[in-house]
Amino acid sequence: MDFIAKPFAWILQAFYSFTNNYAIALIFFTVIVKLLLLFFNVKQQKSAQGQARIKPKMTAIRLRYEGRKDPNVQAEYSNDLMALYKEEKVSASMGCLPLLIQLPFIAILYRIVTNPLTYLCEATEAAIAGIKSIIFSTPLEALKNVPNAVAKAITDANGDVSKFQISEMQMITVMKNNEGAFSEFLSSYSLPNFNIGALDLSQTPTLALNILVIVPLLVGLFQFLTSFVIQLFSPKQDKSSPEAAQAAKTMMYMNIIMPLFTVYLAFQMPAIIGVYWIYQSILGAIIHIILSKLIPIPTYTEEEVQSIIAEYNKDYVRPEIKNGGRRSLHYIDDEDYGEEDGADDCETETDGATSLPEMPERRRYDKNGNKIRSLHFIDEDDDSGESSDSASEQNSESASDEGKDL
Repeated sequence: MDFIAKPFAWILQAFYSFTNNYAIALIFFTVIVKLLLLFFNVKQQKSAQGQARIKPKMTAIRLRYEGRKDPNVQAEYSNDLMALYKEEKVSASMGCLPLLIQLPFIAILYRIVTNPLTYLCEATEAAIAGIKSIIFSTPLEALKNVPNAVAKAITDANGDVSKFQISEMQMITVMKNNEGAFSEFLSSYSLPNFNIGALDLSQTPTLALNILVIVPLLVGLFQFLTSFVIQLFSPKQDKSSPEAAQAAKTMMYMNIIMPLFTVYLAFQMPAIIGVYWIYQSILGAIIHIILSKLIPIPTYTEEEVQSIIAEYNKDYVRPEIKNGGRRSLHYIDDEDYGEEDGADDCETETDGATSLPEMPERRRYDKNGNKIRSLHFIDEDDDSGESSDSASEQNSESASDEGKDL
């Protein structure tokens, strides 16, 4: 991916040569990168605008198929949604696509910022490997102010240089504190200036009481404020359904957990990385506010939503749900009555108006006194007491009546 990273590295080099300060150069670098990726932010905002605009109509389509779980019906529901997207010229995938496209760029930019020896100093791989070898082979007591992370990396490697993992930012910290051991490298390359006054941003913040501890705290604060601003300039979330309420609750938790997690990460990396994240948060919030004004997301009152749904569904006739010729358990007893009870009649005419016939009374015994096996009484059929006695009495009475007739 160097063919993509190189142009961005040249931009960072240009600003560093002008400012001679890495932290200040990062400000201009972040602004330029945000402007270059602005196209994707605009696309994402337009997609969100279109989704919000057609949301009442999407609700209208959902209501058409509510309670109908048949796969064929669900396929019709999906087709209607796709037809709506096409009719309104809204892309269903454009909301996530710009973000997915930006992810590789974000990873490349992070790589450039965290590897200044490669992309700012343009040091060769052999030169960087030589620095790593010197740090690993020199006794720790011979080096000054070695960061704890570097000492731990040397211990974990346990004598194997191939297992020695150290970042370029950590290498720069060791070299700045031990210039004599790296004179050969420093004669060919100049180390970047990470200082703002007496504050060295190449150092990793710790919980000790020093000024660097403010960087992780500012990282968390600005990320929380950015989340707050984005919510403030976004449409209010619908909490009418349990699913929407749960989604809103999850988002609230994420807006608290993510800043705290970022604070933790900022304590594991050089302070300059935390400064870069602060720039990203501030510029991200500013861009979101501007786009929210230029490409506003439409909102609707409950009355407006109901009016749009009624207008959109006014000509829609819900088709009859057919069971494919299978007998329904809901009407299995009605079918047992036969034509004599009027079960086959679908409609009756009453004073010129069409009405449904009254359903006959449920029967437990047929004309001969035999028990009817009915789904309505299936639980009662399990009782052998009163039901059996009643059936026996009716059978006895029927037999007695036949004897009298004879």
